Amino acid sequence: MRIFTVIWFGQLVSLLGTAMTRFALLIWAYEQTGQATTLALLGFFSFGLDVLLSPIAGVLVDRWDRRLVLLFADLGAVLMTVTVLILYTTGTLQIWHLYMVQALTGGFAAFQAPAYTAATTMLVPKSQYLRTSGMRSLASSVSQVFAPVFAGVMLRLIDIGGVMLIDIATFLVAMSTLLIVRIPHPTSTQKDLTESKLWKETGFGFHYIRHRHGLLGLIFLFMGINFFAALTYFSILPAMILARSGRNELTLASVQA
Repeated sequence: MRIFTVIWFGQLVSLLGTAMTRFALLIWAYEQTGQATTLALLGFFSFGLDVLLSPIAGVLVDRWDRRLVLLFADLGAVLMTVTVLILYTTGTLQIWHLYMVQALTGGFAAFQAPAYTAATTMLVPKSQYLRTSGMRSLASSVSQVFAPVFAGVMLRLIDIGGVMLIDIATFLVAMSTLLIVRIPHPTSTQKDLTESKLWKETGFGFHYIRHRHGLLGLIFLFMGINFFAALTYFSILPAMILARSGRNELTLASVQA
């Protein structure tokens, strides 16, 4: 449980920094275009590659070192932030840059999420699963509640570049925690994976869900909830609040928190 707590703390800090940067870039994007469509596209590119890669990411993660997957996912994400920071400080940052960065970041997240879940099951006994699930939910909630407020305040004090520097620092914290721990790897996992095996094991997940109607219905329910929540949260709500508040980031931060 101690090792999981160390990793969890690093991921908590990283989630907070990432959410702060996401909020800051959302403000910047709206200031550049003044269009809700821009914000909606940011959300689309953020989740698009994540959704496409997730079905096969789990199969691959089962055969890879979970700690290395987490490290490389964090490294990829921090390189994306560094890229945006360089473009911003040189005055060459454009909206399409953000679309590409969001898509690639989503791709890294597609591998990070199953690796984190798989690592958790290897680090704690089954009796602690509920506790670890609660801790992970807490980390997500903390980033959603406090990141907009922190980012809104920081934007007034140190600008977007400073917020991204904070994000980079939080990634370094997360990567440091991963460097000092060891995550067991299941010895029964077959490391050889042909293309046919990849698609067979990926299809098994869909087959399993399709034949369990209760689970399938639950997935469709949450898919609908997330779709409409994202529709309002990423496009309509931020644009409406910024338009009615004179583009006041603190007002938007208060509403989103």
